[in-house]
Amino acid sequence: CSRAISHAARLHAFDLLRHGITADCLPVLDVPVEGASDVIGARAYGKEPGPVIELGRAAAEGLMSGCRPKNMKAMKLKKAAQSTA
Repeated sequence: CSRAISHAARLHAFDLLRHGITADCLPVLDVPVEGASDVIGARAYGKEPGPVIELGRAAAEGLMSGCRPKNMKAMKLKKAAQSTA
């Protein structure tokens, strides 16, 4: 599951960069607790801190791997080529 989360976050980073967005609030490391608001809902990575930490770390690593300078440079070059075409 952590590989899937990491991969999804990396793709998310690529999509954000493609649109010039360089900031994101992922991962959200909320842990639902009894009596709290239901606003967290299904977006939580789990109901216990351990899995939330593991999957949150995987998401953060995926985001960072998708935002490496070489990827950003490739995106800028692609955008420049599209604007001159």
